[in-house]
Amino acid sequence: MIRGKRIYLLWIIGLLLLGLTACGKKEKTDNQGGGQLTSVLSGEYVYVPNFAALKDTEGKTFLSHSLVKGDTLYYSLMSYYDLVTMKYDTQFIKMDRNTPGQGELLQLEEPQADGYEANVSCFQVDQEGNLYVAYYLTPPYVEGKPYDYDDFTTYIVKYDNKQQKVYEKDLKKGLADENNGYISAMVIGEDGRILASSYDAIYVLKKNGDLQATIRTQTRQINDMFTTVDGKVFCLLYNSTGKKMELAEVDTKKKSLGEVYQNLPEGILRVSGGAQGKLLVMDNSYLYEYDLATGQAVPVVSWMDCYLNSNGINHFTMLEDGNILLTYADHSNDTKEVVKLTKTKASELPQKEQLVLASLYDANQNQELQNAIMEFNRTSTQYKIVYKSYIDPNMGRTENTIPDAKSLMHADLLSDNPPDLIDLSYGRIGDLERAGILEDLTPYLEKSQVIKKEDFVPSVLQAYTYGGKQVTIPGSFRLNTLIGKKALVGDTPGWTLEDMMQLAEQYPDARLMEMMTPEMNLEMCLQYNSSFFVDYETGTCRFDSPEFIRVLEFARAFENYPNPSYSLPTQLRQNKVLLKTLSIYSVQEYQMYQLMLEEPAVCIGYPMVDGSNGVFIEAAEMYGITAKSEHKDGAWAFIEKNLSNQGVGDGYTWGFPTRVDELEEVFEEAQRPKYIEDENGQLQEVPKTTAAFADWEAEIYPAEKEQIEVLRKLIAEAKPLNDDDAEILKIIKEEAQAYFVGQKTAEDVAKIIQSRVSIFVSENG
Repeated sequence: MIRGKRIYLLWIIGLLLLGLTACGKKEKTDNQGGGQLTSVLSGEYVYVPNFAALKDTEGKTFLSHSLVKGDTLYYSLMSYYDLVTMKYDTQFIKMDRNTPGQGELLQLEEPQADGYEANVSCFQVDQEGNLYVAYYLTPPYVEGKPYDYDDFTTYIVKYDNKQQKVYEKDLKKGLADENNGYISAMVIGEDGRILASSYDAIYVLKKNGDLQATIRTQTRQINDMFTTVDGKVFCLLYNSTGKKMELAEVDTKKKSLGEVYQNLPEGILRVSGGAQGKLLVMDNSYLYEYDLATGQAVPVVSWMDCYLNSNGINHFTMLEDGNILLTYADHSNDTKEVVKLTKTKASELPQKEQLVLASLYDANQNQELQNAIMEFNRTSTQYKIVYKSYIDPNMGRTENTIPDAKSLMHADLLSDNPPDLIDLSYGRIGDLERAGILEDLTPYLEKSQVIKKEDFVPSVLQAYTYGGKQVTIPGSFRLNTLIGKKALVGDTPGWTLEDMMQLAEQYPDARLMEMMTPEMNLEMCLQYNSSFFVDYETGTCRFDSPEFIRVLEFARAFENYPNPSYSLPTQLRQNKVLLKTLSIYSVQEYQMYQLMLEEPAVCIGYPMVDGSNGVFIEAAEMYGITAKSEHKDGAWAFIEKNLSNQGVGDGYTWGFPTRVDELEEVFEEAQRPKYIEDENGQLQEVPKTTAAFADWEAEIYPAEKEQIEVLRKLIAEAKPLNDDDAEILKIIKEEAQAYFVGQKTAEDVAKIIQSRVSIFVSENG
């Protein structure tokens, strides 16, 4: 049980650390082409955001917890300083909510217990300004010994408004509880009693901190607890039986849960008190006003329209004047802000030209795109992007969900009133270009005063040039390749299908790759090679050729492949696995596999019929302009801003930046040593990161110049993906099954594939 509670604790911390951006009042509207508009639409009033920076402390910190009492905002900043023992350093700050940059750093004495580490789980403040902090204490970490997950304990400490300790209570001593008293939320009742919630229990504590009663929630997990303006206490519960979120009032007199409210918005994340008789309820997209009397939830704020990302919202509350105050953290740029949402007549706001951006999925499933839209809308005085998705995120996916959504989107794009911009991350760009849907970006790029062609990696630009038209300019990319030992594959990238087949035949007891079936082997051989069997200009195919039949026979040879009994690093080093598929998204990812093989390794690439370097570009953050758009200048303004130099962050990224200057910044950082100061004040070099598998681990230090040069060459020589290959490969895999199960010969299957692909090419060439 304790391990589960610790996971729950880390989930709570992760929820508080995430970041977001947006807002405004909206109503449901009709959709064009069946897509879902997720913008703030109509309404007499909207909420307008005003941002102000919070006082921060030195070093990288995270906004952990915050709350408002009257005119005072309290918040805690957390930073890791020992990832092994899970020790956090927490600082408390209080400030006048109207002067956010002038907070006071509180000096609090933490509880001490035999070398245990004290970490903050939550805090609360009463009307007199007394501060109540729940600490969870972890046992000392002893290197080489298993960690004692059962030895956690919780202290509740009360500090007066002078920051002096009033009392300190070891909560675990009063509990016969499998949760060890871990506290995830607290509220202070009007009578001064403390209600502290754990995983499935609410502890009612007297004013002096002694336990008075325990309220159990049975199969319902407590996610949050809060008070309303009239002093009532509510908790947000997850009902594991009904698999849904519920609200329940806490009856402190009867020591039980009272009325349960179940008609809540899907995907609810957090709740707080609102106006009299109402609550504020948030999900990933909206903030709702929930009426306790009617059980109805009305959306009043759209996060995207207020330039907020739901993951970054830490705390929100309704003020006496009906405005909303929230604390917000954007971890992409390490900013922490207090945001006041002021209720404003929509007619008083400047009107912007609206552009519709079409995407297959909900905006919350594409963080990069969501952030790009919000940043553009926040800074543009002329345009506003409205997001339109074609898959309802609240509907379960079925076999037909994505194809149906793609059909709706395609029909919308071909209509007389299409969206202005397209998220090209999903679907076949070639189909859109041939249908005349995509605008050529070349003239816009040539006229731009912000970006120019020379700013971008040439091979990436070429990868998304169709018939001489630059249909999109990606923001990031990866390199897809195969890596193997130099002793096995040679020292020069590039080989043929025959070369690879001969390597496999030389090692009959080895696996060509870690996971391998006839279907997977066939896909690996052909996913980048269909163009060698198809002449798109003449519309002819060669799938009945001896070369293709050889590929079919080679693929079937892996039907009885043995299951692996070792981890991947061991299999690679012992030649039990010969090749590894590799998606290189960072310098360190490339370094890791170089270290894993423990001898010279080469990114040999996927086998190509002509023996050329089979390294391919896979890109993201791709947006196109529709040829029929009436707002092309505005659409280009969005693309232009998204591709301007934004700098390189220090967090995880999907891939390499496509801008040459940002790519150089990545390479420079990868070669820069990392130092820490030891106990004597001397700088010591430490690994930039570590990598580990079950039986292998390695410390990764700065990249060598030669490694960077290899990556430069791979990028320069990388090929574009032909998205026609996907449909052809689907046909091949379907028909090849008859050969793999022994129903037909390779020659018969090859003839059928030849016929089907020929028809496809003639219809789509």
